[in-house]
Amino acid sequence: MNLYIVAAGKVKEAWLRDGIQEYQKRLRPYVDLEIIEVQDAADSDNPDKERQEESDRMWARVEKNPALARSYKIALDLHGKSFNSEDMAAMFEKAFDLGGASVSLFIAGSLGYGEDFLNKMDMRLSLGPSTFPHQLCRLLLLEQVYRSFKIMRNEKYHK
Repeated sequence: MNLYIVAAGKVKEAWLRDGIQEYQKRLRPYVDLEIIEVQDAADSDNPDKERQEESDRMWARVEKNPALARSYKIALDLHGKSFNSEDMAAMFEKAFDLGGASVSLFIAGSLGYGEDFLNKMDMRLSLGPSTFPHQLCRLLLLEQVYRSFKIMRNEKYHK
């Protein structure tokens, strides 16, 4: 199985990088994980243009990579569907089936996605009603993916 995370920006804080690396290590027995970073939107007087350009950079990575193009595509979105842990595990299991054993997860920067980008997704996923910095979302998402694999395999972790 293959998991791609296409994320806006680089993770700057060492503690976040350490946490992300820990979950990358934990996920190795379950999935081949690739994190693809694209330049995040710059602060400007035209946030719509910046949002669209960031989304275009993300989508360009999909178009350049046939595996990404074939995968089941999920955008993290405040207005997406949220799940409890068991239902999220079932959702990922189904997504891997539908994506030919490949799932791509997208994390936009602080401005969100361009208009057309979300329409290209197979699903929108919310990590809950709270708002998190997009760099922290990467860590939270990896933990939830790891938890989902533990649940799918009936392994001890989830309580």
